[in-house]
Amino acid sequence: MRSRRAVSQALIAALLLAWTLALAPPSAAALRYDREELPGGAVLLVKESRELPMIHILVSLPAGSRHENPEKAGLASMTADLLTRGAGKRSALDIAKANDSLGGGVRVGAGRDFATATLKVLSRDLEEGLGLLADVLRRPAFPPEEVEKTRSQILGALRQQQQKPGYLAGVAFRKALFGGGAEGRPTRGFPETVPRIQRADLEAHHRGWYGMKGAVFVFVGDISLQKAREIVLAHFQGWEAAGGQIPDVPAPPAPKGLSVIKVDRPLRQTTILLGNQSLTRKNPDFYAARVLNYILGGGGFESRIMRNLREEKGLVYSAYSYFDAGIHAGHWRLSLQTKNESANQAIQESLAEVRRMQESGVTEQELEEAKAYITGSFATQFSSPSRIAEYILSVEHLGFSPDYPDLYPGKIRAVTREQIQEAARKYIKLDEAVLAAVGNMAEADLKY
Repeated sequence: MRSRRAVSQALIAALLLAWTLALAPPSAAALRYDREELPGGAVLLVKESRELPMIHILVSLPAGSRHENPEKAGLASMTADLLTRGAGKRSALDIAKANDSLGGGVRVGAGRDFATATLKVLSRDLEEGLGLLADVLRRPAFPPEEVEKTRSQILGALRQQQQKPGYLAGVAFRKALFGGGAEGRPTRGFPETVPRIQRADLEAHHRGWYGMKGAVFVFVGDISLQKAREIVLAHFQGWEAAGGQIPDVPAPPAPKGLSVIKVDRPLRQTTILLGNQSLTRKNPDFYAARVLNYILGGGGFESRIMRNLREEKGLVYSAYSYFDAGIHAGHWRLSLQTKNESANQAIQESLAEVRRMQESGVTEQELEEAKAYITGSFATQFSSPSRIAEYILSVEHLGFSPDYPDLYPGKIRAVTREQIQEAARKYIKLDEAVLAAVGNMAEADLKY
């Protein structure tokens, strides 16, 4: 006889496959959801969908690395990791077994701004799943043996990352661009900061930032707004965070000219990151920047940089750019992977494409093709309940209205050639940029 675990996992897998294959991608209008404010300062977002007997739950809490002391970088991430390693009367093994029994279970992680927990359950297992989620989020035990085991795992992962040129370039790039603040350091911390984190720090971080104030509960699937409200309040009402002072670490001033960081490694190819501080997601120019970057370096083989550097000149293995537009900060970034001996030419050709965009703008055909792709692919991103939940959550974090999915395509279609050229001049600043390169510096012989 099959165990409940196996049955639940198989059924959830089958239902997710059915969602992906049998249902047409939702239109923008189909992404609308209900929103309600809850006692204690939390927000509830519910996208009811009765097609399948399952529910995807996403909980966001203002407990990211922005709320940690840089001297103990990695605290927020380590705290999130440990929430499933013992909570309430459940041991780490008990939680693992409960997760297996539910077929999906609870997962927790932390980024720069938020900690997030996910849970996917069959409708019949909702009460059991919420009980587990409440234990994990409200009542973590931080067992000393699990603290040390988790610390060892994190340090091992960080040592492995040190062998990856992309990681090394990213760390150097962010530190030069944003300094020691949350934007400038990896969320997992550093090999020298993780050992400083004590069990008392973990408890204090949880006590300070995990609670109803600022929490967002997202439900997507076989549940009504009323039922979601009832079950959230049954398990989380009265949950309060102590709060605390957020470390103020201002970003360094923008570089004067091009700031270059070289990391020498015995590699056959050079990884290059080039970029500058730029716009945030709520900036009204974001839509022009989105279309601009698709044409410049974000449109795959259709982008100017990829066509020039790879298709025409064969200089790179990969080349792409994007605007990382966050809530508090943003930057524009170009990423190149090239042979060591091609590094100078790859950089030179990339800079030339940026300057061409700033000086001459884009053609009408490029503009229309970019807008058609961006608007046409918009709804296809939401082919699973988890992606819908993540999108709904991001809309809430940005302070946009629930009808934002209806508005977004129109904002893209309204972008003009003049706005794109202005955005290229305003938000890509080659005279205030950072260039980080990892590779064999003797062979690359960078001229920058």
